[in-house]
Amino acid sequence: MEIAQIIDDALYQYYVVKQGKEVPNWRYIKDSDLKICKMNLLLRPLDNANDPVWSVIISLVILLAGVMWYIVYIMRMAFDELEDE
Repeated sequence: MEIAQIIDDALYQYYVVKQGKEVPNWRYIKDSDLKICKMNLLLRPLDNANDPVWSVIISLVILLAGVMWYIVYIMRMAFDELEDE
């Protein structure tokens, strides 16, 4: 509890004393099963390290589609050159 009090005091000093503003009301997600509170962050860490990272999977699919298009384009050019001869 000492750490939480130190953080609260630091936030109070920063917002109220130095800037003259109210301390922001941070949004918490309360998980009753785990009995913890999580901050609702934009970039939050994975809950389970074994979950796939979908942005990487989507990027790989886009990359593979581009590579396939490029291979088909080169093969079409090669067949067109063979037909011209």
